[in-house]
Amino acid sequence: NEFKQAAPAISFGEPQAEERHLAAAVHRKLTPSRHLSLSGLLVEVNYVPSGVLGGDCFECLQTSGHRWALALFDPMNHGAKAALTISLLSAELKRWLALTMGPARCLELINQELLSLGISGLYVSGALAMWFPPSNSLTYATAGLHPPIWIRERKVMSLDKFAGGLPLGVEAEAEFEEHSVSLQENDRVFFFTDGVSEAIATGNSATGATARVSDVLLAGSGLPLARQVRETLRLSDEVAFDDALLVGCELSEAAIAT
Repeated sequence: NEFKQAAPAISFGEPQAEERHLAAAVHRKLTPSRHLSLSGLLVEVNYVPSGVLGGDCFECLQTSGHRWALALFDPMNHGAKAALTISLLSAELKRWLALTMGPARCLELINQELLSLGISGLYVSGALAMWFPPSNSLTYATAGLHPPIWIRERKVMSLDKFAGGLPLGVEAEAEFEEHSVSLQENDRVFFFTDGVSEAIATGNSATGATARVSDVLLAGSGLPLARQVRETLRLSDEVAFDDALLVGCELSEAAIAT
């Protein structure tokens, strides 16, 4: 009988490099780069892990009434604590969404849950959006994360003022603002974590993170969504210090029947 030979072990030269490789592999499994079609909304996910334990997380869940929840979480530290926090958020998101359909209220419940653990320094930036296909509306709230970038007819709409909220796990009484946008055909909305702005930095440190990302996304707005999201993240060959997660959404007739 023939048996498949096990793949040879990869030699990295030092334990730290091997651990980074394993961490990156695990994170890619938990948050794979992928394509989704959510009843009229095309979603493209591009995730580039840094290989440091405790990375970004993306979840997409269908809720009652044919609604969809899109969630991004970014721990503000790394290591086992951050990794376990992301696992907790991923596992419990369904329960929180069952309690409320409002993104802001859901973030408040998540915040209270983290603080109830009594563990110091458990801070997580996040964004939660709800997609309502019948009305083509996207309702979202952010917690210490950059505001989404909304592009219509190759123009950036004014969402930057809708930033906000403290990161999760900071203050028990924190409240999060909720905002809604009504999308038209071919509109695109992008959510991203800190690593994206660092990955596409142009050397102009005086330019804000949201403005830098907006400029790059606007320059690529003529591309198909999948290619735009893929090409926006062009990391150098150097080791990235932070995970980069970019989620692009587009209202498209191609996804209406799915």
